[in-house]
Amino acid sequence: MCSAEASDPVIITSWDGAREAYRSKHLRQALYDGGVVMDNVLINLHGTEHRDRRRLENPLFRRDVLFRYERESFPAVLESRLREHVRAGHLELLSFGHGVMLELASINAGIDLDPGDDLATKRLGEQLQLFIDGARILHYVGDREAKELEVRAALEAFEAAFAQPAAERRRQLLDDVANGKTSPDDLPRDILRVMLENSEGLDLDWSTVLRETAFFLLTGASTSAAAMTMTFDNVFDWIATHPDDEDRLITDPAFVQRCILETLRLSPISPIAARWATDGFVLSDGTQVHEGDLVHIDMGSANRDPAIFGDNAAEFVPDRDLPDNIPRPGLSFGHGMHHCIGQELAVGLEPDPADGFDNRLFGLVGVVVQELIRLGVRPDPDDPPEIDPTSERGAFSRYPVILEQSVNAR
Repeated sequence: MCSAEASDPVIITSWDGAREAYRSKHLRQALYDGGVVMDNVLINLHGTEHRDRRRLENPLFRRDVLFRYERESFPAVLESRLREHVRAGHLELLSFGHGVMLELASINAGIDLDPGDDLATKRLGEQLQLFIDGARILHYVGDREAKELEVRAALEAFEAAFAQPAAERRRQLLDDVANGKTSPDDLPRDILRVMLENSEGLDLDWSTVLRETAFFLLTGASTSAAAMTMTFDNVFDWIATHPDDEDRLITDPAFVQRCILETLRLSPISPIAARWATDGFVLSDGTQVHEGDLVHIDMGSANRDPAIFGDNAAEFVPDRDLPDNIPRPGLSFGHGMHHCIGQELAVGLEPDPADGFDNRLFGLVGVVVQELIRLGVRPDPDDPPEIDPTSERGAFSRYPVILEQSVNAR
């Protein structure tokens, strides 16, 4: 399963080995070491620090809270963002996804973004793009030092234009609650507020609060936009060979969700989970991991393990039969203590056959995918998609589409 020379990482490629490594208390996060945006944020913490930060933020991701996002806040954002594209009959998937997810991610992170302020929204979107570069700096192809300086400048601009004003407003609200001028129910439910409210108890300095806010902004917007774009790329190919399934994308939310989860299994946003060994231990297959070793959990390989996903594990098969204990997205949302806190917001929960998604989370990515399918989304024949040349991940940088039914849909 694994092999490593003294200077090379231990590479874990099997499903069982990857799950075991994810659960190990002897491995800590290594993928984002030294990142300008990612230093000391939730995903980089280990042990009691991670536990305490996670406990602080978990209430913001309760299912009743996420349900309100999905059923109340998000449809209005999507309707507003789609209006001009419906009239035009085309859009670019990645930039559209970033824009529509950015508004909701701002609510969750605690940035008071006025959707009517196009200039501010554009500026925040540009900063977000640089935060994304900063988060994936280990995969950046180019001058990393120059890019890090650019990311640092974007973080400083974000602090001045967005984070500081939002923090001042929340500090005033917290003071008003403490002085009995307003009710705790009037406090916003967001990352920035809970970080400020608990900064003394958890010894959180402002730089940590700033980066945590930026981290939730970028993960909420960028990962969902990438998942949506990759899903459409797979769906377009699938419909070309399975035309009868096109109607299911409109009428069957569970099928839409399976398309998204199958996409994420095949194309995890972070294909490698890097960990440092804080102590030596031995995996069940006999692989020795020494203290100080760098361990790479190869999700791309583990998610395609034929022992788990069958002989066609490398193929896109939305209705794939799986054992009961195997999640449809594989390990793409992590496992164990670092399981993604926002998974249910992004891709929902598998429905109960008795009531479908009426009382279950569908996921924001699914809401967008199903709506664009209803509008007749198709690849733009005159403007093909492009792969990002600055990333080793093979992600799209542009994916233009047309909306064939947009004229008649509204």
